[in-house]
Amino acid sequence: RDYLHANFNHICLIEPNPSLEPFLADKVSQYPQTQLICAAVTGPDLARKVTVPLHILNHVDLSSIRTPDGLLRLLPGIKVEDSPKVKSLSVRALFEDLPPMDPSQENWLVLETPGTELAILNALIKNKILANFQYLTIRCDAEQYFVDGSAAPDVLEVMKPQSFKLIGQSDEDPDWPVFWFERDENEVKNKQLTLEIEQLKTTHESTVTSLEVTLATAQQSLADAQSELEILRTKTQTLEQQAVQSNAQAQEKEDEARSNAQRVRSSLEEELIKVKAELTQ
Repeated sequence: RDYLHANFNHICLIEPNPSLEPFLADKVSQYPQTQLICAAVTGPDLARKVTVPLHILNHVDLSSIRTPDGLLRLLPGIKVEDSPKVKSLSVRALFEDLPPMDPSQENWLVLETPGTELAILNALIKNKILANFQYLTIRCDAEQYFVDGSAAPDVLEVMKPQSFKLIGQSDEDPDWPVFWFERDENEVKNKQLTLEIEQLKTTHESTVTSLEVTLATAQQSLADAQSELEILRTKTQTLEQQAVQSNAQAQEKEDEARSNAQRVRSSLEEELIKVKAELTQ
C-alpha cells in the first residue's frame, strides 16, 4: 500500500525488517514529510536498545517478532528464512520520540503487525495514545497464528469501549481481515460529560461530607460547652447554698453572742444593784 502519495503533513513508517531498510530509506527520501523508523514495535515497555528476534518468513508481509506456530500449520509452504536480532521500541518510547500529536487533527494509525496487534493496541490504550487518532486501520489474524498472538475477535472486543465505531471491513483475504475504525465524537463527548458529572458528584459529596464533619464538630463543641455550662451552674448553685448556710450560721452565732452578752449585762446590772443596796445600809 502506497501511503506516501497521501496528503498528510507527517508520515511515520515503521519497519522492523533490516533487509528492507535501504529500499525504504531511498523511497522516503523523496518525501520530506516522511519519517522512517527501523525497529520492531512491542506492546509492553522495554528498556531502550533492547533487541528482539524477528522471524522473517518467505512471505515477507507475515514476518513477526512472535513465533509463527499456527501460521505454519495453516500454510505448510510458509517457512522461517531468518531470525535476526532487531532493535525494538515500546509503544510509549516510540511516541515519545515522535512529534506531538494534535488530537483535533485527522490522525490516522495503520497497524499491520502480525501477531502483535492486540499487544500494541492495549499499550496504546494504556498510555492514552489511541485517543489521539481519528482513524484506525488494523489488519488482524483471523485466528491465533503466532505464539502469544491474538485473533480478530480479540481485537474487536478490545475496541468496543474505546469510542471508535467500525466503519468498514475487508474479508478479501479471510485469513487476514482488515478493519477500519473512526473515532466516535458523540461517544467521546458523552464520556466526557459523564466524567464531568461524576467529578461534580464527587466534589458535591466531598463538600457535603466536609460540611457534615464541620456540623458534627460544631454540635460536639456546643454539647461540650453546654456540659461545661451545666457544671458551672451546679458549682454556682452549690456555692450559693454554701453561702446561704454560712450566712445562716453566722447570723445564728451573732444572735447567740448577743443573747449571751445580754445575759452577762443583766447579771452585772443585778450585781451592781446589790452592791449599791449594801452600801446604803
